[in-house]
Amino acid sequence: ATTYGSGPQAGFGAGPLTDQGTTDTETCANWDRFFIVHQPDINAFKADWQDNGMIDNIVPSSILGWPGRGNPHFLDVNGYALPEGTFAPYVDINGDGVYNPMLGDYPSTKQADEAIWWVYNYAYESDTYPQAPGIEVHAMAYAYASDVDALNNTTFYDIKLINKSPTPLDSTYFSIWTDPDLGCYTDDYVGYNPDNHMAFVYNTDAQDGSVGCNCDQGVNTYCEEIPMVGILPLDGIDSQGNTSPSSFVVYHGYEGPPNQGDPNIPLEYYRLMQGQWLDGSPITDPNGEPIQYMYPGAPDNEDEWSMCSDGGAPVGDRRMLINFGPFNFPQGAIEAISFAVVGVEDVPHPCPSLNPLTDAANEVLGFYDILSAEESPGKVECNATVFPNPVTGQSVITLDAEHDRIWEVIIYTSNGKTALYQNRISNSQFEVGKSSLPAGVYFFRVATEEGKIGRGKFVVH
Repeated sequence: ATTYGSGPQAGFGAGPLTDQGTTDTETCANWDRFFIVHQPDINAFKADWQDNGMIDNIVPSSILGWPGRGNPHFLDVNGYALPEGTFAPYVDINGDGVYNPMLGDYPSTKQADEAIWWVYNYAYESDTYPQAPGIEVHAMAYAYASDVDALNNTTFYDIKLINKSPTPLDSTYFSIWTDPDLGCYTDDYVGYNPDNHMAFVYNTDAQDGSVGCNCDQGVNTYCEEIPMVGILPLDGIDSQGNTSPSSFVVYHGYEGPPNQGDPNIPLEYYRLMQGQWLDGSPITDPNGEPIQYMYPGAPDNEDEWSMCSDGGAPVGDRRMLINFGPFNFPQGAIEAISFAVVGVEDVPHPCPSLNPLTDAANEVLGFYDILSAEESPGKVECNATVFPNPVTGQSVITLDAEHDRIWEVIIYTSNGKTALYQNRISNSQFEVGKSSLPAGVYFFRVATEEGKIGRGKFVVH
C-alpha cells in the first residue's frame, strides 16, 4: 500500500472480504466505520442479565449492534447485513456459537474502559501493488483509565489477519509500521531495545521543534516537556513459533539519504520488511557488519550504537518497521499480532535514559499477562462487583446472583503480580481491606463453587 494513500489507490479498503477474497464499493462504504463500546455499558448490561437471566432494560446500540458472529440484531441497528463468519470478539454465555445480546452475550474487550473494533482488507489493486493479496484484517484498539501512569498512558492493539486470497502465500512478512512524529516531525530520533523488542522515539535535543519550540507547518510541539513513546510487541506471529521480531528497520520520509527513503514499488516495500535497504543491500552497523536491529543502544550510553551516539544520523522525519517473518501463510489461515503503544511524560533530554520507558513497558507486559486469562467462548460468567469502589477502608466483593457462592479469589496488581490469593471461601461475599493492599489499581478474578468466573477491577486509595 502507498504511504498515506487514500481511496482504492492505497490498496486498503474498509470491510470484510468474501471467501474468494473479493469485495465491492457497497461493502466498503457500509463498513467504513468503527464499533465502539464502553465498559460501564457492559457492566450495566451484565448486571441486568445476572439478576434474573433476562434482559429487562434497553440495550445500548453499541452492544446490540456489535458485529459478533451471527448477531440477529445487526441489520436492524446498523442498516446492512452481517456476513457469515467470525468477526468481533464476544463472550458467548450459552456457548451456542452465535452472538445474541438478548441471551446475555456481550462484547469481549478485556475489561478495557473503551474498546474500538474495525475490519479492513488489502484486496484493492493499486499502482504500488497491482496484484493485491486478499488479506482481511480484524483490529481492536483498547485502553484503560487508571491511576497507574504506565496503564493510563498506554493503548493496546490486537490485529488478526486472514488469508482470503485464492492461493497460499510463502515467504510472508508482517510488520508494525510507525511514523511516530513526536510533536514536531522534523527532529525525532528512534531506537530499539533488544531485551523487550520495543521500538521507541525520542527527541534530538532539549527542545521539541525545528527552530526552538516552533515546528514547520504550525505543528504543535512539546517544547521542553518532551515525552518518550515505545511500540511494544506483546504477541508475535506465534502459530509457527516466530514470536520475536526478525528485524527492526529505520528509514527516512521525504528527503532521506539515498536508498534509505520512502519505498515506491512492491519490491522496495518487501526489502524493508526483510530488513534490507531499498536496493536489497544489507543494513550494517558502524563497523560495517550486517545487523538485524538498527540502533539497539541506549541513547544515554555513548558506547552503544544509537542515533545519539551516531554522529552521522541526520535530523529528520523517521519511519520504522518492527518485522516478523518469513513464514508460510496458507489460504484460510489466521495469524495475529498484539502490541502496545507506551508513553512516558516529560523525560529529560537530550540523549535520554531509557529506564523510565523500560519500567513502564515492564508494567504493561505484566498487566498483559492478566489479559490472557480473559473470558473464553463457552465460559459461564457471573457478575461480581466491589463496593465501595474506590476502597478507602473495607470493601466487599459480592456476587449478584444470590445462590452463587465464591470459592476462589485472585487479586492482581496492575503489573500482573498476584497480590492476594484465597480459596475454599464458600461465601457469597469476600472482604477486601485497605490495610492488606497498598494504594493502586487492582484486578480480580473470582470462581464460584459451580465454576462460574467473575472479573473486575478496583482502586485502593
